[in-house]
Amino acid sequence: MSLLASETGTRATAGTAAPTLEGLVNQASALKAQGRLQEAERCAREAVRQSPELGEAWCNLAAVLIDQKRWAEAEAACRRALQLIPSRAEPHSNLAAALLEQERFEEARACCQRALSIQPDSAEALNNLGNVWFRQGRLEEAAAWFQKAAEAAPDYFEARLNLAGVLKELGRLEEAIASGREAVRIRPGAAEARNNLGEALRAEGRIEEAQACFREAIRLDPALPQPYVNLSGTLKDQGRLVEAVAVWREAPGRAADAGPFHLLHYDTLWTPEEIYQEHILWAKRHAAPLAARIPPYPNPRQPERRLKVGYVSPDFRGHSVAYFVEPLLAGHDRASFQVYCYADVRIADAVTERIRRLPVVWRDLQGLSDAQAAEQVRRDGIDILVDLAGHTAGNRLRMMARKPAPVEVTAVGYPDTTGLETIDYRLTDAWADPPGTTERLHTEELVRLPRGAWCYRPPEDAPDVAELPARQTGAITFGCFNNLAKVTPRMMHAWARILERTPGARLILKSPILVDGSTRRLVLERFRREGVAEGRVQLFGPVKKPHHLGLYGWIDIALDTFPYHGTATTCEALWMGVPVVTLAGATHVSRVGVSLLASLGLTGWVASDWEGYIELAARKARKVEALAELRAGLRQRMARAPLTDAIGYSRQVEEAYRRMWRRWCAS
Repeated sequence: MSLLASETGTRATAGTAAPTLEGLVNQASALKAQGRLQEAERCAREAVRQSPELGEAWCNLAAVLIDQKRWAEAEAACRRALQLIPSRAEPHSNLAAALLEQERFEEARACCQRALSIQPDSAEALNNLGNVWFRQGRLEEAAAWFQKAAEAAPDYFEARLNLAGVLKELGRLEEAIASGREAVRIRPGAAEARNNLGEALRAEGRIEEAQACFREAIRLDPALPQPYVNLSGTLKDQGRLVEAVAVWREAPGRAADAGPFHLLHYDTLWTPEEIYQEHILWAKRHAAPLAARIPPYPNPRQPERRLKVGYVSPDFRGHSVAYFVEPLLAGHDRASFQVYCYADVRIADAVTERIRRLPVVWRDLQGLSDAQAAEQVRRDGIDILVDLAGHTAGNRLRMMARKPAPVEVTAVGYPDTTGLETIDYRLTDAWADPPGTTERLHTEELVRLPRGAWCYRPPEDAPDVAELPARQTGAITFGCFNNLAKVTPRMMHAWARILERTPGARLILKSPILVDGSTRRLVLERFRREGVAEGRVQLFGPVKKPHHLGLYGWIDIALDTFPYHGTATTCEALWMGVPVVTLAGATHVSRVGVSLLASLGLTGWVASDWEGYIELAARKARKVEALAELRAGLRQRMARAPLTDAIGYSRQVEEAYRRMWRRWCAS
């Protein structure tokens, strides 16, 4: 997440160190600007002691307390200043900053408006109003107010910093980069400015420049956690996993404590037991304390009554998780289940609106703390609460740790345990988690759905399946559209051997990060070292939907990654008539492809070891007519399979929920 700052509005000119009242007020402001907050507080308190009726002194004290995150004390100081100088904009703006951090958004907004009624061009009040909107997830409104603040004071660092962050979130990347560069110009030594600029450059696909920004931010302020996280993320995106984990583990504070789960699944460098222990450690640190006081539930213990089921996700939008959740939300039996969506969506889109139009109760969690979100779930009387994110970005595991519903489940969005003792069950199937193999790696009880753990919603705008490309080109084209982070050195070695055994074949890779020139050069160099001529590998960056589906018209056989299988990418390939070769591993993350292919009766496309994977791909490539026949009927086959049967999938999930509920009622 981009770093945002709140400006308190007190900007007294630094004076001398003499212990006069004016000197104390000015010195407090100067020390605050230098970050010497304890000294600034001593000066501010001495000024208040000498002249308790001087509003400016209280205003300075409030500003220092805000910078120390002592919100309640700051609020008291602001209110005293307002009693003394109610016609000044600064104390109103300061109070807004203190209230904002206590998540009292309506009060904070009202304070900003009062400040602006007094001083319409108050850059501090304009910026704080932008912060209020940002914290509530209203990004367009936030951007507008940050822009006004920057226009009111062109060299106002906080406004430029915040504007860069919110514009990046909105996808207005050129503007975000421009604002980020302005923030760096205004304050070259500010690590957060370098970090925000790096985030915008990363989103634009300018990875080398982004990494330089993150490294400079770390040099400027080694205690700031976000640049470590971002640098680690860019290294992961390039497939440089060992470096990514090393940087992550250097991160200070909460970032380091979050756990590098999103990195560990991409390679076999870490054992399943090591990954499991990382989850357990995180849960002990962050989840277990929140579960210490769970109040009793008023939910009626009636086993067969209509149940309230809530789904928690930041991905009710154009995201791969939505492809597998929307069929369930639409397919639920409303006579037996009332469905709630607890949405933490930063930027709503057409998918968001489509889900909202379903017969669901929609709750927007944007702007709510985890405690407030948990309280909303309790007020709604949810019986079964389902996490759809696990340890992915934007998750609400700290809400789930408070156990606001008597039964909690995790499903779909994460290929591993959450580590939380409060989450009772995890939905899976016997292909992804064969009985007796992975139970030891989960804190949740595994519930295996008999028809498969996945239900895919095919894209309505998908083009027709194209004729087999090999019939026109005379050679096989392999392809992989998974994120480059999943393409490990071992994966590249296997693909090189496949190309070696398939004369004339070529390989197409598509990944968002391949828009970056330095990353493209890195990939091609890795293949060159494997003995693959550059002309046999073609790279694509991001392609807008639905046009990217058209690229499957160039591919004869898709190659799955290992150990982190594709999910949405595998389903897209199959829908476009392209069969997928996958390698089965020992844990869920490396068995999703097995589950998807089993749903279509394509277990003959699953290998059990590396040599088998290479040989299977090469053998399938030699059977062009068989490929053409399979391609012609694959979409119809998928349409008839459990993988796309929303009603059948919903019924089996509901049966599982009912068993969970009966068990709770009897407990």
